[in-house]
Amino acid sequence: MRKTYAEEPDNFSEIEGFVITNGVKIAEELIKSERCYFYDTCSFRKHMVIPEPDYIFEYIKKTNGIVVITRCIMMELCSNDNKLWQEQKEYIEKMYAKGICILVMYEEDIFRAITLCYSGISRANQFLTHAVRQATGKVGTVRETIEKNTSLKKEVLSGIENNDSELYSRFFKAVRGNKEAGDNLGEELISICTHVLANIPETDEFKYIIFTEDKGAIGLIHKSAKNVLEHIGHNCISAVTTSKLIQLMYEEGCIVHKEKIKEILQAGKSDDSVGVVCAEKYDLDRIEKTMSCDELAEKIVNHSGIKIFL
Repeated sequence: MRKTYAEEPDNFSEIEGFVITNGVKIAEELIKSERCYFYDTCSFRKHMVIPEPDYIFEYIKKTNGIVVITRCIMMELCSNDNKLWQEQKEYIEKMYAKGICILVMYEEDIFRAITLCYSGISRANQFLTHAVRQATGKVGTVRETIEKNTSLKKEVLSGIENNDSELYSRFFKAVRGNKEAGDNLGEELISICTHVLANIPETDEFKYIIFTEDKGAIGLIHKSAKNVLEHIGHNCISAVTTSKLIQLMYEEGCIVHKEKIKEILQAGKSDDSVGVVCAEKYDLDRIEKTMSCDELAEKIVNHSGIKIFL
């Protein structure tokens, strides 16, 4: 039976007081925030079962960050019965209690952010065209949606001047409407959104960070980040796995004890192994390695020279 997806959970009212959904406020936060952490589904589900997530919250606050959950990610989180799980609600409430700003945004809300920085709808629509061309795969839900809709394909991909203020809305709604189980639509749309947002003037270095455990999705994010650096001149998009996040937290002094690091690595796992892309002291290049959670925690705290990339 085909899964059905809805843009708003049936029990959304239970978290509504902890998140920002107003489009104007979302645009303002996206522009002014020093760091925007976009959650994908797998990372959110991992982080929500961490026994003490305060370490993550401290890191987000220390880096002057906000958390962004897109509507497509919300759809994936609630795909079973269109309801947020108790653990998901509690994780959002804990974040809010620690003073973290949480945006739950429709992907098309980025249009308002762009038009606050640039005059002219046509220019904003050009940013969407470039993002869809460069920040999506050759196959997938985005491409399938466009190929099946000749009019939308012409508007989004042709590059012809377009002054339709509803283009972002029509595009993202059409794509979300074709969401299917097992696709990587959430990450694809985050990739498009961050590519568009990279056009905001005076963007901080690595302003847009995607929390993800999906190594395949990281390839798409890397493609988007590389294109932004080459054509816009900003090194502002990156992806961070939980293993990488732990090393960043350790370097910032947000977490220092090996056992606490090990707890985070083990959260939500059925075994004790963890795969990382890293370079150790005498490695000539980064390589994918598998080790126990205890071993990786040991390497991080003992300054062994390990550098975690993913």
